[in-house]
Amino acid sequence: MDLKEQEALDIDLSQHWYYRSKSAAILNVIADVPAARVLDVGSGSGFFAREVLSKTNVEQDDCVD
Repeated sequence: MDLKEQEALDIDLSQHWYYRSKSAAILNVIADVPAARVLDVGSGSGFFAREVLSKTNVEQDDCVD
């Protein structure tokens, strides 16, 4: 979902089932990966990048959409 869609729908992505389940899966996969920097390809609104930065030891998340 891009920023325009998110704004038009006026929803909290952190409460949506899709974003919650995908976020949990991503965080589970990278939990033990010692990386300071990651690349988010197809980042859309950047929701998952923010999740990774706030819930892991990753210091930089580069987003490309």
